[in-house]
Amino acid sequence: MVVTSSRLSAVKYKLFLDEELKRRNLKWKSLVAFSGQINYNNKSYSEIEMNRLNNPKNIKIEDCFNLNNDIRFLIVANKFQVGFSESLLHTMFLDKAVSGRNAVQTISRLNRIHPPYKKDTLTVDFTNSYESIINAFRKYQDVVESHKNVDPKDLFKLKDELLKRGVLH
Repeated sequence: MVVTSSRLSAVKYKLFLDEELKRRNLKWKSLVAFSGQINYNNKSYSEIEMNRLNNPKNIKIEDCFNLNNDIRFLIVANKFQVGFSESLLHTMFLDKAVSGRNAVQTISRLNRIHPPYKKDTLTVDFTNSYESIINAFRKYQDVVESHKNVDPKDLFKLKDELLKRGVLH
């Protein structure tokens, strides 16, 4: 799941991700969730239009994961951050400032188990500080487990590539 800061960012992520999946000749597919229409590069985009290839019957997005194993990515702008209970969600990329209860609810979309495939989760956060996220969880839980064994160089390489392609701003 990619949580974006705006509807325009969601459109850019979707275009970027689909291009990369195709370029790498991968069978995986993505869906995007945002409301309304977005104009970008002299073209109008809507959620339904952008998902048409991977969801031709316009099935509710939350039902698509169980119907098509090739759908591996969900890009969202102010949707599915709360109340979305999909046990297949494993990894979240946060490109949006979240705090307090909203941080906990957003990241907690990953906390559903799915044996035998899902034994852990991963959150890659491009926007928020480590301390602010940990503090948000500490308001609601006595024990907050954390793993800080990530090489920041790898994250900066990924961020630079996304900036270069205009996905991040």
